[in-house]
Amino acid sequence: MKPGLWISIGSATSDSKVLQEHPEWFIVNRNGKIGNLHYESSGQEFATSCFGTDWVNYIKSAILKLVKEHGLAYAKLDLSIVTSAYINNPAISGCYAENHPYHRDHEESLIVIYQNVLKLFDELHAEAPDLFIDCTFETAGKLQLQDYAFAKHAEGNWLSNIEEPFPTGALRMRQLAWWRSPALPAGSLVIGNLPFDSKNFEFDLKSLIGTLPIVLGDPRKLTAEERSVIKKWADWMVKMQDKYDYMTFRQDLPGLANLRKEPGMDGPG
Repeated sequence: MKPGLWISIGSATSDSKVLQEHPEWFIVNRNGKIGNLHYESSGQEFATSCFGTDWVNYIKSAILKLVKEHGLAYAKLDLSIVTSAYINNPAISGCYAENHPYHRDHEESLIVIYQNVLKLFDELHAEAPDLFIDCTFETAGKLQLQDYAFAKHAEGNWLSNIEEPFPTGALRMRQLAWWRSPALPAGSLVIGNLPFDSKNFEFDLKSLIGTLPIVLGDPRKLTAEERSVIKKWADWMVKMQDKYDYMTFRQDLPGLANLRKEPGMDGPG
């Protein structure tokens, strides 16, 4: 077992020490005040930081500290940094500050923030090569977005959350993976929220195989029979990955039609 952590990569609560001590690290909205890009909120529960400032060094240090002191192996980096996946208003995007060190105005901030986030991922990898970075669609900035640049700089990209019960959720997951895996590695597609304790877990797991297989739940609460079924599938997935590298590309595509189907490819048993 290795520790992983959900981290809001570009925001801080309104009562946080970092916001109180460094308000200059946060985005300035079109009204000249510290803003929140994730959602429109009158209460301003948290503020969005600007990667056109030295926030980028602050959050890098915070993540590396978790890696070194606690063995952090997985980081799910989340919430909006440039534009929200939920707000359809281009005026609520980027940073309007004209005195931030790495961008001169609102328009330049739109590219600088993304560039600095991708650079941050590279620098984290340089100092923590084993850290698995999972960048969410909320950070990318569009609902269910998987982007070439994020796939290049982060191991995984949290593409979507499946909430619908069986069979809708599992079939939706298959569609999401199918639409994207012709151009992007299946192993970079992270689709969340399918639970261990689903009554139809084996069907759900089969749907998840076309993506990076991450599920929710406490494995200690599984029965011996449930653990046995999951172990068979997990062992089979590892074997197929070692043999065919199916997480890199979808193997039914033109040019791969001559791939010989061998015994065992249908699954365990």
